[in-house]
Amino acid sequence: MATSNIARTEESDQNVSLLASLPFQVIDDGCLRHPSLESREIRLVTLLRGNSNEQLECRMENFRIDQCHYYEALSYVWGDNSELNPLRVNNAWFQITRNLFEALHQLRSSDRDRSLWIDQLCIDQTDLDERAAQVEMMGDIYKQANQVLCWLGPDGDEEADLASDLIQEMLRADLDIHAEGVIRLSGGYGNIDDTILKEINLPVLASRKWTALNHLIQHPYFERVWIMQEVKLASSKILLWGDSELSWDDLLKVLPWGLNIGTHALLEDSLLDLDAITRVLSLAEKTTTFEQCLAAAAVRKSTVAVDKIFAILNLVEGGAPFPADYNRTLLEAYRYTSMNLLQNRGNLKFMSHIDNSFINENDFHDWPSWVPRTWKGVKGPGEPDFTASSRFPLYTFLLEIDTSYLTLRGVKEGNVKIIGSAISSKPNRSNNGNDYQTDLETTALKIAEAWDLLRKHAKSFRDPGEPLFKAFIRTLISLNSGA
Repeated sequence: MATSNIARTEESDQNVSLLASLPFQVIDDGCLRHPSLESREIRLVTLLRGNSNEQLECRMENFRIDQCHYYEALSYVWGDNSELNPLRVNNAWFQITRNLFEALHQLRSSDRDRSLWIDQLCIDQTDLDERAAQVEMMGDIYKQANQVLCWLGPDGDEEADLASDLIQEMLRADLDIHAEGVIRLSGGYGNIDDTILKEINLPVLASRKWTALNHLIQHPYFERVWIMQEVKLASSKILLWGDSELSWDDLLKVLPWGLNIGTHALLEDSLLDLDAITRVLSLAEKTTTFEQCLAAAAVRKSTVAVDKIFAILNLVEGGAPFPADYNRTLLEAYRYTSMNLLQNRGNLKFMSHIDNSFINENDFHDWPSWVPRTWKGVKGPGEPDFTASSRFPLYTFLLEIDTSYLTLRGVKEGNVKIIGSAISSKPNRSNNGNDYQTDLETTALKIAEAWDLLRKHAKSFRDPGEPLFKAFIRTLISLNSGA
C-alpha cells in the first residue's frame, strides 16, 4: 500500500510550510475523499457505536450549519504526529494523531452513535482555501454545538478523580469561609501551613490532591491558542480527563481564591502554579477588541504561527475585521493586521501593543519596524501609560504596500544627540539566584552610566525646569511631569 506522508515541520514564511505542518496522513489506496462543501456547509462525523475491542469507525456527512441536528464539538490538542493511528471513515482509511484516536476511543459508546465536529476530520486540511473558509465559520460551529467536549487526554496517573475531589472540597471550604468567617479571603492567606488547611477542611500540603490539581491546570491543553474561541463561545462545556468528567464552572470558581493561597511557610514554590491559574482564568475574561484578542493570543501556542491571528477573528466584537487567508506568509499576515488597525482606527494605538523584548531580532530582520512580532496588553501591572499618540488622529499617512514603508507626518520635537547603552527589559528566566543578582547589578551599572553620560552633556540640553536628577529619574521610570 502506497502512502503519502505529510509531516509537520516548523512554521516558516513559505506557503508550502502550511501544508507540510499538517499532523496526519492520508492513505492513497482507499483514500478518504472529503465531500465538497457548499456555502455555509460543514461536515459532521458520526462515531459509530462499538465495543472497546472493536475498530473505530465513523460516517461523514455535509450539513448546512443552520440546519444541523444535535452535535458535540471536540476541543483538544492535536498532539505529536510521530504516532499515527488508522481510522475508518466512510469505508476509507484515514490516519489521525494518537491523541485524537484515544479521545474517540473514550467517547465511543457501546449502545448509541455520537455526532461530532472535529477539525482534524471535518476540514480538508490540505485545502488552504477550505481551511480559511471553515475558520471563519468556527465561531458559529462552537456556538451552535450542544456541548463542547474539552479532551485533556488519558489519565495515566489516575489524578483526575483526585483533582475533582479537591475542587469540590475547595468549593465547600469557600462556602464555610464566607459563612463562618474562618479566614478573610480579601486579606490574603499569607503563609499557608497544614494547621490553616485543616481549619478550613482542606487536604494537608503533602496530599496528592494538590499535585493532581497542579497537573490539571498545567496541562498543555490550556496553552492552545484555539481554546480561546472554543471555550469562550461554547454554550456548554465539560472537561474530560481519561474516563473522568470535571466541571468547567467549578474549576473557574475555585481558582481565584486558589491564587490567594500563594506561597506557604514550608516551601519556596507556590502550592499551586500561579502562572497556570492565571492562564486558565484568562479564558473567562471578556476580550472584545481586536487588540485585546491579539494580546491574549500572543502568549498561547499554535502549530501554525498565523493562527495566533486567525484563531481570534471570531472573538472580535462586531465580527471578524478581515477573512483568514492561509496563502499569506507570517509577515504578510501581521502586516495586513497592522494595516487594518491603522486604517480602521485612524491612529497609532496598535503600536502600544507591540512588545519585541522576548524575540530574536535575527529571525525578523526583514520585517518593517512598525509591524509587530509579538503583542501585549496596553498596560500591565506597574507599567507606565503608553498609547503611541493614540489620542491624536492621523490626518495624513501613506502606506507603500510594495516596499512596506509607513510614512507619517508629525511635529518635530528635537534631535537625538546622544545614545547610551540599552537597559534590557528581558529578565533572566533561570532559576539560579546568582543569575538574578547579576541581572540587578548589570542594570544598576547601566543606570549609573546613563546618569554620568547625562551630566557630561547637560549643558547641551534645554533647561528641564527642575533639578537634573529629578528629570533623569522621571525619564527613567516613565513618569509624567509633576507626577
